[in-house]
Amino acid sequence: MQRVLYYRTFIKFWLLLLTTLVMSSVQAAPPHTHEITYNARYDNFEAEASRYLRYDAKSSLYQLQTAISLDLLGQTITSLVETSQVQWIDDHPVPLLYEYRQEGLNTRSRSVKFDHQADTASFAVDDKKGTLALNGPVYDDLSSYLAIREQLNAGNTDIMFEVVDKDAIKTYHYQVDDEALVTTPLGKFTAVKLVRIRDDNPKRKTQIWLAKDYDYILVKLLQEEPDGHTIRLDITKAVFNGVALNPN
Repeated sequence: MQRVLYYRTFIKFWLLLLTTLVMSSVQAAPPHTHEITYNARYDNFEAEASRYLRYDAKSSLYQLQTAISLDLLGQTITSLVETSQVQWIDDHPVPLLYEYRQEGLNTRSRSVKFDHQADTASFAVDDKKGTLALNGPVYDDLSSYLAIREQLNAGNTDIMFEVVDKDAIKTYHYQVDDEALVTTPLGKFTAVKLVRIRDDNPKRKTQIWLAKDYDYILVKLLQEEPDGHTIRLDITKAVFNGVALNPN
């Protein structure tokens, strides 16, 4: 029972991180496809996480996905998957559909469907449904990484954008800190460091490192919680533009 409760805590903190797994810097050109595996750690407890960005030439859509599964004695205790569909129009990402599903210890779901002609976003959070008015570009938790990528390409060091967060539109804020050589289980990367600014919870500190030479994919994340717990992500395996990544 104690281990199950620990898994519950880990999932809670993982959910807090999903919005921070949306990091990348951008060129005006469309993003590079990639498939990445991470070691996810909450204090001394470990799990494996994954994310990908794929392109479907037939539909001309990009699909993003993040996933994590926690197992105990060969049984899945809980799992979660979130996906996002995005069009690339006039050198800009345009989100179309976002879906999230958690199963196991807790079952939760939410979705966002964007109607850009009507400038609205229809959301569903479990049994709650509604519609939000869009005033300018608004993203979901996954497609927002493309917004960050775009702003970094423009040279911005103070990055702000709007996201449909469950049943409301919220402003996400990041600042570019510095550039450094980062060591990961996969190898060393020249990485740009971003820090998330949370006015509503300044004691929660999140730092993110993005690989400068590989389209700014996420290679490392470190989050310090107000209660002293630490969350960490480290890249362990990656396929970038169809080629296995093997940095020096």
